[in-house]
Parts: sequence; C-alpha cells; structure tokens
Amino acid sequence: MPRLLVLLLPLLVATAHADEHGPTRNLVSRSVSAREDVPSDLLVVQLAAQHDGREQAKAGAQVNAGMTWAVGKARQVKGIKAQTQDYRSDPMYDDGRISGWQVRQGLRLESADHAALPALLGELPQRLAIESVSYAISDAAR
Repeated sequence: MPRLLVLLLPLLVATAHADEHGPTRNLVSRSVSAREDVPSDLLVVQLAAQHDGREQAKAGAQVNAGMTWAVGKARQVKGIKAQTQDYRSDPMYDDGRISGWQVRQGLRLESADHAALPALLGELPQRLAIESVSYAISDAAR
C-alpha cells in the first residue's frame, strides 16, 4: 500500500494544482475608455525659499520667515491655493567636515484666475525663487 501511495502522490498534487486556477473557458473581458480635449484652465507655479548658513537653525529661520511671508501674501489674494511642500536641511561639506547648512522649502500656488496669480508673482521673487510655471486641468474641468 505505501508503494501505491508514493506512485499516486504526484497525480494527486497535479490534480489539486489544476483546480486552483479554475476553468479557463467562458471568460469575458470588457474595457471602455473615453477621450476629450479639455483646455488647461489652472495656472500652477512652483517656488522655493532657500538659504545657506553656517548654523542650521539660523538658515532654517530665514527660510521659515520667507515662506510665512509668501504664504501670507498668497492668502490675501482670493482664488489662489497655496500649499507648502518639501522641507530640506542638507549639510554642506568642506574637506569632509560640515561647514554649513542649506535649508530649502517649496511652495506650490494654483489659480484659475490668470490675472491674480501673475500679479502676485511680481512680488514673491523678493524672497522666493520661481522654479516653474505651467498649466494644468482643474478637477472641475476634468
């Protein structure tokens, strides 16, 4: 009997494995897609505040002050969405030793008002650098 079991074991394993995948007939697959050209109606601007200094805390305070100022300016203008982004504090090296710190934070501004945001951009480069200006499709238009 044990010999018979050893001979039948591979057949039992193969049969059990075949049932795991189920039947491969009568399968239906459907896919639907739609496309429409929609004009970009949202102006998106990426800015950044950056400061280098010997002391990390002082460099960070400079960046925080610039970002607080910029976000305050953006919130004064109706229809502009301001969102702070990545905050980084990276060491700078001189001969393998930390000689200072570079602190940086990003700011993303969005607006469907194509007159208000460019007017604000006239002021923000006093403390922040403009990194990119682009257009996107708003959620409402999408």
